[in-house]
Amino acid sequence: MRRFNSLAFKVPAILCIVTTILITILLIISLTIAGKGISKSRFEGFETTVRGYSSVFDAWFRTQSYLLETYASVPIVGEYLAYKDDTRTDRLNATLKTFREKNACSINVGIVDNNGIIIADSDYSKTDRN
Repeated sequence: MRRFNSLAFKVPAILCIVTTILITILLIISLTIAGKGISKSRFEGFETTVRGYSSVFDAWFRTQSYLLETYASVPIVGEYLAYKDDTRTDRLNATLKTFREKNACSINVGIVDNNGIIIADSDYSKTDRN
C-alpha cells in the first residue's frame, strides 16, 4: 500500500492519465476536423463535376442549335416551303438525309409545320408514312 501512496508512483501515473486524456481529446478533434474537411471537399468535387457536365451539355445544345439554324437557312428548305412540288420534295428529303448522316448526334432530321405535323423527314418520304 505504501507503494501506491508514494510520489514516485503518483506523479508518473497522473502524467500517464493526463497524457492519455489529452491524446484522446486531440485525436477526437483531429478526426472531427478531418471529417469535415473530407466532407467539404467531396461536396465541392461533386459540385465541380456537375458544373463540368452542365457546361458540356450547354455547349452540345448550343452546337445543335447552330446546326439547326444552318440547316434551316439552306435554300432548298425555303424553296420547298414556298412551292412544295415533287422535285423539291425529293431534293429536300435527300438534303435532310445528308444532314442526318453528317451529324453524328442526330437520329432523325425532319421538318414540321406549326401544328407539329411532319412535312419532311430524313428517313421516310411522305409516301412511306401514308
